[in-house]
Amino acid sequence: MRFAVGMIVGAFAACVLAVGGAMGFGALSPGLAWAVLIIGLMLGLLAARQTQPTPAPPKRFWDWAVLLLFAFVCFRSFFWLLFVAHDEWRIQSRYNLGDLSLHLNFIQYLAGGAKFWPESSIFQGEPMRYPLGADLFNSLGLLIGVPLQVGLVWVGIGGALLTAIMLWRWGGAFGVASLLMVGGLAGIEFFKTGQPGDFQGLMEWKNAFLCLFVPQRAFLFALPAGLLLLNHWRQQLAGAAPLLPRWAEVLLYSVMPLFSVHTFLFLSGVLLLIFLINPAMRRSSLFCVGFAFLPASALVWLVGGGFRGSGFIGWHPGWMQDAEPMRFWIMNFGMMIPLTLVTFAMTVRLRDRLAAPFVIGAMAFWGLCLFVRFSPWPWDNTKLMLWAWLAMAPFVWQFVMRPLSWGGRAVVLVTLFFTGFISLLSAMGPENSYTLIGLDELRAAEAAVKPIPREARLVTKPDYDHPLLILGRPVVCGYEGHLWSHGYDYSKKYEKMGDAMRGELPWSQTPEYFQFDYVFSGPREEKAYGRPVKSIPQVIPRSELIP
Repeated sequence: MRFAVGMIVGAFAACVLAVGGAMGFGALSPGLAWAVLIIGLMLGLLAARQTQPTPAPPKRFWDWAVLLLFAFVCFRSFFWLLFVAHDEWRIQSRYNLGDLSLHLNFIQYLAGGAKFWPESSIFQGEPMRYPLGADLFNSLGLLIGVPLQVGLVWVGIGGALLTAIMLWRWGGAFGVASLLMVGGLAGIEFFKTGQPGDFQGLMEWKNAFLCLFVPQRAFLFALPAGLLLLNHWRQQLAGAAPLLPRWAEVLLYSVMPLFSVHTFLFLSGVLLLIFLINPAMRRSSLFCVGFAFLPASALVWLVGGGFRGSGFIGWHPGWMQDAEPMRFWIMNFGMMIPLTLVTFAMTVRLRDRLAAPFVIGAMAFWGLCLFVRFSPWPWDNTKLMLWAWLAMAPFVWQFVMRPLSWGGRAVVLVTLFFTGFISLLSAMGPENSYTLIGLDELRAAEAAVKPIPREARLVTKPDYDHPLLILGRPVVCGYEGHLWSHGYDYSKKYEKMGDAMRGELPWSQTPEYFQFDYVFSGPREEKAYGRPVKSIPQVIPRSELIP
């Protein structure tokens, strides 16, 4: 436990110090990276030393089975996160095609000397609106000499290990399985076809491990840190000594927006309920919120781009419900619905003050997610819905699962986890391999842009897998799906960029809409905009297009 605490606190400390240092000195640098990582390591060791030792619960056969399954799928998912095969960069997860290319861009863009707080690398003229903590940590590794692919793999493995430890401490094997396999009833298709498949992937509520934990790299940090705070608060509610020193609690809570605003919102809701329900913890809750208020508010402001984006929070009743509401909720969530309702009812009936902040908080956020979207894309509400389920998991086991007979428990567990288990195993097969980009195209693009400054802004075809995006170069307009989900008002700039690339708008008129330094002309651009395809990409300076 102390090892895990030290790793989590050290990573959070290094990242927030890197933000402060980069804003002070203007950008990240190798010297700054070494300094903040060393300080983070020292603070991690201090936190580990000051952490209260707590005995781990005993592990039985099914506990070991779930933990070994978790180890297997993490090994398969992260060691093949990004790999070379047949002269291509390939990835293991289809859910990661759009996400990983964006993370590669952010990592190399930040490490390449971007001025802090960085302008968006995918949209000219606007600040970066993204919780960049996870990519920032990889950027620090890149600056001290850790190869990009190696850093991605080991941050993935490290985050998975810490998540497993914290999930086990929070909810035992049931908690670990809840991240791996919880799902609805879509798996009944298996009995019709006889073939395993990601049937849950056809639903809006997908397998959380596959579609959130692996591609959404922020969860590699936010999940173990958030679960550590939940464990810390639960231990205090139970009357035991605090797990963490106060300064570490404040650090993790206040820095959380740098990694995941959704996680910060959920933790804030739980902390508010602890304050309201448990008078004995009011002083410690006020201490945490009081010291965290200014740094957390500053980070929320930064990652939100000063709240200049459009549509981050809005009224959206029904979440993603379709024309058949009953079927939608049953097929998506299945056994999760009655389990959460019964757990909530038992918590209220028993007036259990230990469970109440977590269970009531989970139900409150679950209800909010059904009526309010917390980002431009309503599907992103699943980040909060996952937290609601994980926070409730130990109490689902305590109030509902444990009192059942062995047979009844087996029926409920199979119904709850079968669909997610089938989805998980089908995604682990050796045939799951997807091309991100050909290395010949990547090398040609790298050679073309090597002579120009790293901060130069380029006009390109807006593909999610464009080689310049993967190389970490800033572009005028990136992939439309990324722009929309990040809340940028991009439509006019996007349209005019296409007009200029097709020759329908003179480049001399484009400054009215956007600024650029170079136009990149590679095979993608030439095919898309109706020009003869050349074998060697070109970088055309602005001065040649606008005399």
